[in-house]
Amino acid sequence: MIWHPLTILQAIFPSEARRELARVADRWRKAANTTPALAEDLIRLGEVIAPQPARLNEGYPTPALPDAIQLAYAAGRRDMALQLLALMNLTASQTHALMKEQSYDDE
Repeated sequence: MIWHPLTILQAIFPSEARRELARVADRWRKAANTTPALAEDLIRLGEVIAPQPARLNEGYPTPALPDAIQLAYAAGRRDMALQLLALMNLTASQTHALMKEQSYDDE
Protein backbone atom coordinates (compact mmCIF):
# COMPACT_ATOMS: atom_id res chain seq x y z
CA MET A 1 0.00 0.00 0.00
CA ILE A 2 1.34 3.44 -0.93
CA TRP A 3 0.89 6.05 1.79
CA HIS A 4 1.48 9.68 0.95
CA PRO A 5 0.75 12.03 3.88
CA LEU A 6 0.10 15.16 1.82
CA THR A 7 -2.49 13.34 -0.30
CA ILE A 8 -4.29 12.25 2.85
CA LEU A 9 -4.30 15.80 4.22
CA GLN A 10 -5.60 17.15 0.90
CA ALA A 11 -8.48 14.69 0.99
CA ILE A 12 -9.48 15.98 4.44
CA PHE A 13 -9.44 19.69 3.58
CA PRO A 14 -11.91 21.33 1.18
CA SER A 15 -10.64 22.05 -2.34
CA GLU A 16 -10.46 25.84 -1.80
CA ALA A 17 -8.00 25.28 1.06
CA ARG A 18 -5.60 23.17 -1.03
CA ARG A 19 -3.45 26.11 -2.09
CA GLU A 20 -3.06 27.22 1.52
CA LEU A 21 -2.27 23.64 2.53
CA ALA A 22 0.38 23.47 -0.21
CA ARG A 23 1.99 26.69 1.10
CA VAL A 24 2.00 25.32 4.65
CA ALA A 25 3.45 22.00 3.48
CA ASP A 26 6.15 23.83 1.51
CA ARG A 27 7.18 25.79 4.62
CA TRP A 28 7.36 22.66 6.79
CA ARG A 29 9.15 20.66 4.09
CA LYS A 30 11.76 23.42 3.75
CA ALA A 31 12.14 23.55 7.54
CA ALA A 32 12.63 19.77 7.65
CA ASN A 33 15.21 19.91 4.86
CA THR A 34 17.07 22.80 6.50
CA THR A 35 16.96 21.33 10.01
CA PRO A 36 16.52 17.53 9.96
CA ALA A 37 16.54 17.37 13.77
CA LEU A 38 13.22 19.26 13.75
CA ALA A 39 11.35 16.03 12.98
CA GLU A 40 13.06 14.27 15.88
CA ASP A 41 12.08 17.16 18.15
CA LEU A 42 8.45 16.86 17.05
CA ILE A 43 8.48 13.12 17.77
CA ARG A 44 9.89 13.73 21.24
CA LEU A 45 7.78 16.81 22.15
CA GLY A 46 4.62 15.29 20.72
CA GLU A 47 5.25 12.12 22.72
CA VAL A 48 4.63 10.10 19.56
CA ILE A 49 6.47 7.26 21.29
CA ALA A 50 5.36 7.15 24.90
CA PRO A 51 5.62 4.11 27.13
CA GLN A 52 2.48 2.98 28.87
CA PRO A 53 2.54 3.92 32.56
CA ALA A 54 2.96 0.94 34.87
CA ARG A 55 2.50 0.31 38.56
CA LEU A 56 4.19 -2.39 40.60
CA ASN A 57 1.73 -4.90 42.01
CA GLU A 58 3.39 -7.45 44.31
CA GLY A 59 6.66 -6.90 42.46
CA TYR A 60 5.17 -7.28 38.96
CA PRO A 61 4.54 -4.34 36.65
CA THR A 62 0.88 -3.96 35.75
CA PRO A 63 -0.64 -1.29 33.51
CA ALA A 64 -1.71 1.77 35.48
CA LEU A 65 -5.26 2.98 35.02
CA PRO A 66 -5.03 6.04 32.75
CA ASP A 67 -6.45 9.42 33.62
CA ALA A 68 -8.99 10.35 30.92
CA ILE A 69 -7.97 14.02 30.85
CA GLN A 70 -4.28 13.14 30.55
CA LEU A 71 -5.05 10.64 27.77
CA ALA A 72 -6.97 13.28 25.79
CA TYR A 73 -4.18 15.83 26.26
CA ALA A 74 -1.50 13.36 25.15
CA ALA A 75 -3.59 12.30 22.14
CA GLY A 76 -3.89 15.94 21.06
CA ARG A 77 -0.12 16.42 21.30
CA ARG A 78 0.53 13.27 19.27
CA ASP A 79 -2.03 14.24 16.63
CA MET A 80 -0.49 17.70 16.19
CA ALA A 81 3.02 16.25 15.97
CA LEU A 82 1.92 13.65 13.40
CA GLN A 83 0.16 16.32 11.32
CA LEU A 84 3.30 18.46 11.29
CA LEU A 85 5.41 15.43 10.36
CA ALA A 86 2.97 14.74 7.50
CA LEU A 87 3.35 18.35 6.34
CA MET A 88 7.11 17.72 6.21
CA ASN A 89 6.27 15.08 3.60
CA LEU A 90 7.85 12.29 5.63
CA THR A 91 6.70 8.83 4.65
CA ALA A 92 5.56 6.31 7.23
CA SER A 93 8.86 4.44 6.92
CA GLN A 94 10.90 7.64 7.37
CA THR A 95 8.90 8.56 10.48
CA HIS A 96 9.36 5.02 11.83
CA ALA A 97 13.11 5.21 11.22
CA LEU A 98 13.31 8.53 13.08
CA MET A 99 11.40 7.07 16.02
CA LYS A 100 13.65 3.99 16.05
CA GLU A 101 16.81 6.14 16.05
CA GLN A 102 15.32 8.24 18.85
CA SER A 103 14.92 5.16 21.05
CA TYR A 104 18.58 4.22 20.53
CA ASP A 105 19.75 7.70 21.53
CA ASP A 106 18.27 7.26 25.03
CA GLU A 107 20.36 4.19 25.80
